[in-house]
Amino acid sequence: MVGLDFSRAMLAEARRRFRHANAAFVRGDMRRLGFDSEFDGVINLFTSFGYFSPRDNGRALSGMARALRKGGRLLIDTRDRAYQERHPAIRSWSIIGPRYVFEDMRFDPRSGRVESDWHIVRPGRKRVLRRSLRMYVYTLPQWKRMLRRAGLRFLRAYGGYDLSPHKPGTTKRLIILGERPCR
Repeated sequence: MVGLDFSRAMLAEARRRFRHANAAFVRGDMRRLGFDSEFDGVINLFTSFGYFSPRDNGRALSGMARALRKGGRLLIDTRDRAYQERHPAIRSWSIIGPRYVFEDMRFDPRSGRVESDWHIVRPGRKRVLRRSLRMYVYTLPQWKRMLRRAGLRFLRAYGGYDLSPHKPGTTKRLIILGERPCR
């Protein structure tokens, strides 16, 4: 198993949590994956796809496809664009560990991008951390085209981790399962 991330902090946390696992944790950019037919599966979870230009997003997907052996599978967990179109602005509070997070999210249907501003409050601290994210989200037909361009075959789409069916506009998640053909 190989875990890849650009963030040194995330890699350090992975090494700490999984220090007894038979795993390698590598710092790298998903747009420039150096793997070739090495894995039975590639997993991209928690909306970790779409942060680059459409061209670079395609480059990242092609790299994931190239990393798979023939018959290998790709699982991508992302937001459902149809849901975003029905809910273009969402404000929410959540608790992540000891932190309180306020998220102000907006969707631009013309560009297909979600813009999200996070305000992170840490108990005992006076300063509020602010982070901004911008990412492209895609419809299921767009995902099918992107998979095909990357040399993958679409298998299924799910609406959640419970493997419920994807219902465009109703389920927040869009979990894509694709496969590198054996031919």
